[in-house]
Amino acid sequence: MYRILTALVLFVVPCLASAQESAPSNVSLLILPLVNTTDVENSAGSDNYRILLFGPIYNFVNIIPGVTMPPRDKLLSMKTDNSNIPAAAALNLSDFVIYGDYALKGKTKKDIKIYINLYIWSQKLGAVFFQKSFVSGTDFEVLDTIDLMLEEIISQTLQKQLAVATLQFGGFKIGFEKYELLINDKSISEIAGSGFALNLKVLAEQNYQIVLRNLNSGQVAFDQTFKPKKGEAIMIGYYAAGHIIVPEIPNKKAKSVYDLYLIHGSETNMLEDKKTYSNMLAGRDYTFWLVEDKTNFAYTNTFTLNDKQTYKLEPKLKSTGGFGLRLTLNDGIMLNAHLDYFWNSWFYTGIQLGASPLPLLGDWGTMFYDSKFILSLSAGIDVGVYFLGGRGNEGLNLAGGLMARYYLYPVAPQLLQSTSVLDPSRSFICGPHIWAEYSIFLLGVGFYFAPLANFEMYSFPLSISLGLRFNF
Repeated sequence: MYRILTALVLFVVPCLASAQESAPSNVSLLILPLVNTTDVENSAGSDNYRILLFGPIYNFVNIIPGVTMPPRDKLLSMKTDNSNIPAAAALNLSDFVIYGDYALKGKTKKDIKIYINLYIWSQKLGAVFFQKSFVSGTDFEVLDTIDLMLEEIISQTLQKQLAVATLQFGGFKIGFEKYELLINDKSISEIAGSGFALNLKVLAEQNYQIVLRNLNSGQVAFDQTFKPKKGEAIMIGYYAAGHIIVPEIPNKKAKSVYDLYLIHGSETNMLEDKKTYSNMLAGRDYTFWLVEDKTNFAYTNTFTLNDKQTYKLEPKLKSTGGFGLRLTLNDGIMLNAHLDYFWNSWFYTGIQLGASPLPLLGDWGTMFYDSKFILSLSAGIDVGVYFLGGRGNEGLNLAGGLMARYYLYPVAPQLLQSTSVLDPSRSFICGPHIWAEYSIFLLGVGFYFAPLANFEMYSFPLSISLGLRFNF
């Protein structure tokens, strides 16, 4: 018999201890503001303690993982007394209802104390299973009393020991951005401006998911979970940041100097093109300046950088066009001069004049004994575009165009009266050509259509040219 009783004790006691220590995973609580029962003679200012006693307890319990409660404003507006607690619990599907009353009592103002009665009602039992009274002073002592009340509430409803940590929010650099602060999916506050600060006491050794949701874009800007230890204070701040891309500035003049400035208020930063600037403070307006040769504001732009945004600047140099000259040697025998007019930095039209001295050989040499060469002349038009770079660009440029050229071939003083001048074997070519420029140097290739013998025959010659480019 003794062995059986011993076995029962060993079995039952651990089970009871386990049930007492294990907390339910999800608990629905209804925390009601305490009812003010202060007498008329001590009632001046007594209603202020209704919020003072309710707020810290609600804020602490509301964000504990697994706890659900009605919104704060709803609880403050509820009208309940001891007779309708079961109805309020049923209406809000609450496992526990925490309620009570308080009164200020004292013969003189110096003697006034706060007398508090705290009750915890259980839905499972259908009755109040915990009751305790507290007495507190009316100054800072009331904060210690709130901690004692919290200790009982946590112990009786969640079966946890009260161990306090602190989440300290501050140091926000967010410009004009606005965020909603959520802790464990509970909306805590709106954050606007850089002066936001909030200290929250929390139950230690619990997971707290901190989320900042941007109220302008709806995007989650910050999402991190913390598990503070007992007595630990965790600092939480946020830096709204974006990225600024500065591409290569097109149409730079070879001999000009360019300075890039990024300005916000009294802050001025020097930038470089072909770079990305990360973690720039967002939620503010910036002004970008592109200054040519220290005095000419070639390009300005004011823009807003939002949190998490990547903003690409598009600096441009205004091109007024102008004249350009190409001097080329085609196929090693014909020297050409191209006079181009640029309507902007990438489109041009032009005229071409060419000459090629050829030595007199064979019958031509015996026919014109007093001449050592004849001269082949050409004239043409050219239309083209730059598809990489442009007029005045100091780097690599690529361009292409269409050209039509007429040849006077052959031409010599003795042949000015000859009908062969008017009946050349090759008089006309046309077709596309492309070329690359770097600095003043030029290399081009053309593929042309060339009729021969008065269009009775055709050829498609390939022409290679070397030359120099000058802009005015």
